[in-house]
Amino acid sequence: MLLTINRNLLTEEDLVLLPKHETISVTHTNLATVYDFASAGTGTFTFTPTAIFQVAHAASHVDEVSDTITVIPTIDLPQVDVTITEDVQKRHLERKRIVVECAVEEYAEFIQAAYEESNELARLAYAYIDLYGASDPFYQSYFGNAPTEYPMTVLALVATENSTTSRTVDCSDPYAGCEPGVVAYTLVSTTDIYYCQRAFQDQPTADLCNLGLGYEDRFARGGTMLHELTHATSGTYDHTYGCDEDRQLAIYDWRYAVSNADNYNCFSTQIYEAACGTYKK
Repeated sequence: MLLTINRNLLTEEDLVLLPKHETISVTHTNLATVYDFASAGTGTFTFTPTAIFQVAHAASHVDEVSDTITVIPTIDLPQVDVTITEDVQKRHLERKRIVVECAVEEYAEFIQAAYEESNELARLAYAYIDLYGASDPFYQSYFGNAPTEYPMTVLALVATENSTTSRTVDCSDPYAGCEPGVVAYTLVSTTDIYYCQRAFQDQPTADLCNLGLGYEDRFARGGTMLHELTHATSGTYDHTYGCDEDRQLAIYDWRYAVSNADNYNCFSTQIYEAACGTYKK
């Protein structure tokens, strides 16, 4: 399950403090609902935890506010082997392109509008890269020294959504992924997208042309949908969230940047805002 998290929505109660040299354990009781074992069949599967964290960078003086940066620390990452012997869950039939499944007409219309706006954002971002190339400072701020073919391929798949995998966008939460701060999530095994209630407070992407909504707020509904569609069509990951953190990721390693869904969200919405005349390099 790949999530779209807006950290602006989180409170201190939603966070967990991990003391130095201590550990946190998480138990998953039903892997069959979130992994597509039916396609792979029985056997032993190896899982490796992700190792990218956002940490506070130490300030030079005690009274200064620390900056948040994205780092990949050296830590012990034990692999977990899971053996599937029988009772492999069957997946539903595949369909092409998205199908909105939502009984609430208002929400269904919202999802359809967000989908169309995500296509527009992807086309705009693709055209920008095609025009200015890899030497453009703005491109480099989000994708570092990545060859342009990598992000352009991701954006093209969102703009055309020509994937042959099944894809529905649902306004329900059957997998209980809508925890605090979560706006939407994509189920990797099916590439279906699920919208949480918080998503319906997002604003039309056109509101980026107004002073009240900025790309860094990450409340543009087209950006949220684009984020999820990069998961669904290109298999991007959630290495980090937030535009500042996305740019830090590009500095660290362009391979992480081009595979991080939120880089495409912030990159495309910032370009959209630039077209409104409010963008400043």
